Amino acid sequence: MEDTSLDIREKIIEATIEEFNDKGTKLTMDGVAKRLSMSKKTLYTIFKDKEELIIETVEYCFTDVKKGEQKILEDPTLDLVEKLKSIII
Repeated sequence: MEDTSLDIREKIIEATIEEFNDKGTKLTMDGVAKRLSMSKKTLYTIFKDKEELIIETVEYCFTDVKKGEQKILEDPTLDLVEKLKSIII
């Protein structure tokens, strides 16, 4: 099965998170590309620049947090106090 462009974007974002965990703010487009065994030129066809990649990565992380919070809120096995504790932690 072929990767869709959304799958590729998500893989790049996940590699960016890994690169950030290793290099912090010194992450580079070259480092992300190498992590994916992809050329930097290909990376730039998907994200116009490092700023766009960082912004989408931050949005991806916040979306993931919100999904986790929603899952906790919808869990019928937790009472209100447990839900609040789980969300805060």
